[in-house]
Amino acid sequence: FLAASNHKYDTADYHRIDPTFGTKPDFERLTREAQRLGIRIVPDASLNHTGSDSVYFDRYGNHAGPDGRSRGAFAFGKINPDSPYAGWYRFDARQIDPGKQYQGWTGVADLPELDKQSPAWRDFAYRAPDSVTRRWLQAGAAGCGRFGGDSAGGDDCRLVAVDDAPFERHRPTGIVGARRQPRQ
Repeated sequence: FLAASNHKYDTADYHRIDPTFGTKPDFERLTREAQRLGIRIVPDASLNHTGSDSVYFDRYGNHAGPDGRSRGAFAFGKINPDSPYAGWYRFDARQIDPGKQYQGWTGVADLPELDKQSPAWRDFAYRAPDSVTRRWLQAGAAGCGRFGGDSAGGDDCRLVAVDDAPFERHRPTGIVGARRQPRQ
């Protein structure tokens, strides 16, 4: 996904492929060719945090529209309760330091932690018909991996939606192409 860093876990936009990796047509071509060769492509989706410089959080105001307003949940370093993404994060307005008004994933302020219990976040990530997971499955991915994992606050949800091969266990239901695996 589009991200500012070299590691790309600070997602800026789940709907865009980072130009370093190519374009959506490149991805679709890759998945078609891989499938022809019997290879499955399972993108590593870090869906337990975003980047602070994302369209969803927008701490620095880099994603403001032509009117100068941002829809980010922490637009320009301030809690934005009117943001459609505000419910995706947990904020503490009592803190004076903007960097302490939200929880960074494993304490890293550049990676604002998502509230994986948020219905709006779950809809965006995997439940809605136009969810980001379904979008990439429809583009040719055989699954989406690493949806939180054990290190994400106990949310034991390492999602992989694949056609006929059991990969990793998963908790959410209703994922396109997902198979339920017994919990170990």
